[in-house]
Amino acid sequence: MVEHQIPEMVSITGSTRAGAQVMSAASKTLKDVHLELGGKAPAIVFADTDIDLAAREIALGAFFNAGQDCTAVTRVLVEESIHHEFGAALADAASALQVGGDAADLGPLNSAAQLDRVEGFMSRLPANARVLAGGKRTGAGFHFEPTVIDGVFQADEVVCEEIFGPVVTVQPFATEEEAIELANGTKYALASSVWSNNHGVVTRVSNELDFGAVWINCHQVIPAEARTAVSSTPAPARTSPSLAWRTTPASSQSPPPTAETHARYPMKLDLLLRNADIITMDKRRPHATSLGSGRAGSWASTMTWTGWKRPRSWISPAPP
Repeated sequence: MVEHQIPEMVSITGSTRAGAQVMSAASKTLKDVHLELGGKAPAIVFADTDIDLAAREIALGAFFNAGQDCTAVTRVLVEESIHHEFGAALADAASALQVGGDAADLGPLNSAAQLDRVEGFMSRLPANARVLAGGKRTGAGFHFEPTVIDGVFQADEVVCEEIFGPVVTVQPFATEEEAIELANGTKYALASSVWSNNHGVVTRVSNELDFGAVWINCHQVIPAEARTAVSSTPAPARTSPSLAWRTTPASSQSPPPTAETHARYPMKLDLLLRNADIITMDKRRPHATSLGSGRAGSWASTMTWTGWKRPRSWISPAPP
């Protein structure tokens, strides 16, 4: 089907290996491709955030669907002054989630093989790692406890490799620069989030994160009412904010978020989408066609994100 002459575009959500195979097959007929592959999303937590609220929200963003989501939080980077306090709060939030049953917050892993894979990561944890919550299978079937691991280093397998299960790691950072370096230090580049009440901090950090999607003070919040923008041309490099917005035809923009949407999401819909592009999580592979465009303060419901850091364009916080 991928090699057939009739389809003009192929879309796949799956592993990096599967995406590479589809891209290779589609290239024979010069098809456009839309690839959503692996992820290792960081959540960067600064000391000025509401610790308990952020811990609960990050736990939901990490353990939704038992962590079987490519945009799920998998790495929590915490400013060192609140490192231990936040780790404990995140462990409490994880332990409070119901696994399985009628009131389940998360269900099972999708197969015995995936359960074995997650357990394999746990069995290979280095001596420096400390399990703050979870860490083992529970109940009948393929259920695994929501797991929080502290004391890990950037080169540890559990930090580097996609697990695709209910497991998150916690690492401290001292400065914004170190947080950005740790966050970007991965071969995956799908999604991320920044947690702070300081507008300057979130603006600087989100602009330097090498991920297709950056949420601010939330994670995996995708309201359908948010403004949507779609473009068929590449985003210009280093344009002015107003020009970055004008690269998107006005006819393709959806209505602004409603008052009901703002009331539903008290985090003020502080969402950011940058460099929307063909989805691939291998940052070594550049792309030529831009499928989407977004702006600060909104979410593009056309979930076309990039895994390659192209020359960044500035995205306006509001249309001119």
